[in-house]
Amino acid sequence: MPGKDKFRYAFITNITHPSFVLLFGHSVNLETLNKKKQKYETLAIPTYKIEDFLPYAQQDFIEVGKSLGISSTTEFARDVISHLKSGFNSSSVVPPYPSFDLMISLTEKWSGVKGLNAKYDEYSAFIHAYPDTLIVFPFSSALEVKTFRYELSQVDKIVRELTDAYITHLRNVKAILSSIS
Repeated sequence: MPGKDKFRYAFITNITHPSFVLLFGHSVNLETLNKKKQKYETLAIPTYKIEDFLPYAQQDFIEVGKSLGISSTTEFARDVISHLKSGFNSSSVVPPYPSFDLMISLTEKWSGVKGLNAKYDEYSAFIHAYPDTLIVFPFSSALEVKTFRYELSQVDKIVRELTDAYITHLRNVKAILSSIS
């Protein structure tokens, strides 16, 4: 079995939304859920049929198997799917709603852009309004304004790097698709 870093890399770079939903979603019985609803309520929670996601997830796990150097990738994918299916006690799944921290961390890992999560954790707009005193405009010192300008330039740099990573990824996908046709 490969090391955890290689496994994480193979997993993060090859997983798509259907696999993410199957791995981290919550099994839900729609019939039971619909019976519990009142007449006037609508089902605002998106649900998906598990069977619709399985072919895409199987392809993802074939790619994970290839990245890990597993000789029988189809059998590996079939085993993973079988294990996933056994964990569901209904035919529908509710997708997870990950936190911003998780999504930013995954984006940082996927794109290779460093500092994205750190900037998000440090974020502060330097606004100090005082509603109790009825002061409408916030106070800001010259130091805060200069710091804010510097922080914006850092965020700008990170967003540019992230945009470059997306563009590079799209070019790679285009090249792959062109070579297939």
